[in-house]
Amino acid sequence: MIGIGMGASSANGSAKAEIDSLKSQLSTVEDQNTHLSAKVDELTKSNEKLEKTNKSLETSSSTKTATITSLSKDLQAAKADLEITTQRIEELEAATQRPAPIAAPMAPKSVYYKNCTEARNAGVTPIYQGQPGYATHLDRDRDGIACE
Repeated sequence: MIGIGMGASSANGSAKAEIDSLKSQLSTVEDQNTHLSAKVDELTKSNEKLEKTNKSLETSSSTKTATITSLSKDLQAAKADLEITTQRIEELEAATQRPAPIAAPMAPKSVYYKNCTEARNAGVTPIYQGQPGYATHLDRDRDGIACE
């Protein structure tokens, strides 16, 4: 009976070791489960934040799209107004254009006036230096303007 008693004792020891091993494994699995639960909570919170951010961005995007659409319409209206204004300016400019002034007849290039009376009678006074008919004997004060 000693053999049976020893065998039972040995079997009890083996079962006890297996129980201890299983308890240790259970403890490890529970620790991992706790850690994973914390990770799931963390990821759930992150996901909620991302969903809020996504909704905010969608709202912002919708608002910006509406603003762009409104500004595009305003731009088209402004272009139409600009075109109307440009046409009106062109019409007014065309209505107010005056014919170019008629140039005064030029004196012949080689002209000589004996005195200022002769130049006045020809209708060319005053005569500026460089113009046909200018001569120093007609410019008393030598300022470049004869028969002033």
